[in-house]
Amino acid sequence: MKQFLLIIFYVEVGFVKFRNRHELVLASYPRRVIDLDFIASVILFITAVIIKANFNSILPALLLGFAAFKLFSCVWRISGNAMVVFDKNDSNVYRIYKHLGYMQKIYITPMASVISCAVSQQGKSASLVLQLDNQTELTISKQNIKRRQQLESLAREIQAFMAD
Repeated sequence: MKQFLLIIFYVEVGFVKFRNRHELVLASYPRRVIDLDFIASVILFITAVIIKANFNSILPALLLGFAAFKLFSCVWRISGNAMVVFDKNDSNVYRIYKHLGYMQKIYITPMASVISCAVSQQGKSASLVLQLDNQTELTISKQNIKRRQQLESLAREIQAFMAD
């Protein structure tokens, strides 16, 4: 169940928002509202409402249900933002995922259990991962291979902060 919630709430971080001696805050880029998938789902929803209003059968109801689910998933994806906070005062790493402006999920990892930060490559995607002392990896960001330099820059920033 925890893995399922992580998949639902996961949003990629992409840049350093704030840094001082005690905190390093990574944040996600805001999503574009004018997204082709979102526009298509709005058109599908409006069409399904019109069809359901004119026909009284099960097929338009199923189409309307699918269109509502698709529209909600697009709104969920567009509204998602994330922050990863490395806090030396509390000695914790906070991964904060927020959707729809108020639904929030926070994962806390002790900073002492973080061994290193590295960029790994799998196919056409690169991932920024924190390697923990219990042989597990926490994925902080997974992006296209074209943004590997950006992920390596973030990895160097995290390693420099943890070394201080």
